[in-house]
Amino acid sequence: GLSHPNIIRIHDLLQQLGEDPLISLEYVDGRDLTAIADAKTNGIFSWEEIKGWMLQLISALEYAHYEKIVHRDLKPANIMITRDGRLKLADFGIAATLVDSLSRSSMEGFVSGTTLYMSPQQMEGEVPQATDDVYAFGSTVYELLTGKPPFYTGKVEHQVLNVTPKPMDQRLAEFGFTNEIPGYVNQLVMGCLAKDPEGRPKNMDAIRQWIESEGKAEDALGKTSTKTLRK
Repeated sequence: GLSHPNIIRIHDLLQQLGEDPLISLEYVDGRDLTAIADAKTNGIFSWEEIKGWMLQLISALEYAHYEKIVHRDLKPANIMITRDGRLKLADFGIAATLVDSLSRSSMEGFVSGTTLYMSPQQMEGEVPQATDDVYAFGSTVYELLTGKPPFYTGKVEHQVLNVTPKPMDQRLAEFGFTNEIPGYVNQLVMGCLAKDPEGRPKNMDAIRQWIESEGKAEDALGKTSTKTLRK
C-alpha cells in the first residue's frame, strides 16, 4: 500500500500451489549504500555527499509513519541509490503497523531486525514505535560518517541497552580517519541515539527541519530533544 518516490514499490505477491511465494518489486538501477561505501577508499562519506540522500530518506520515513508503518530494519544495506542519485528505501519485510501495535500487544516480546541498528526498545521486544526508526536513522548516519555503526563489536546487545555511544569524532580518531562533520549533525545523531525515546527528535519532520536549518530550528525538536541535542 505504500507509494512514494523514495520507497521501492511492491507490485504483487504471487503464490501458486506447490511453489514458493514470489514478490514482484520495482527494479532499481543502482547500488545500496553498503556497496557504495565498500568501493570508497576508507568506507566513509562526507556529510555533503549524503545530505541530499538523507533528506530523501527522511521523506520516505515521514510518509511511511504517516501511513502508520514503522520500517524496523533501517540500515545502509537497505538503502539503494539509483544512477541518477535518487534514494530508494527497500525491505519492509519486518515492518509493523502502528495501528495494530497501539491497539493490541501482539508484537510485544517479538524481536526482529538487525542488532547493530536496533533501538533499545525494539531489542527488548516492546511494541513498535516510530522512534525505533529515529534511532536506526541515527545509527545509519553514524556508520556512513565513521565507517561503523555506534556499536559493532563485543556484547552489542548490552551496549545498545546500557552504553552511551562514542561521539563520532572520537570514533574517527580511533580509526585514524578525519571527516569534517558539522556540529549540528553531531548533535542530531547523538540525539537520535538517546536510550530513552523521549530524548530523541519527536519525528522525522523535526529531523528534516533541524537539517535544513542547520540546527537553528530548535522549536521543531521540542524541549526534551533540544536539551539532548545540546549535550
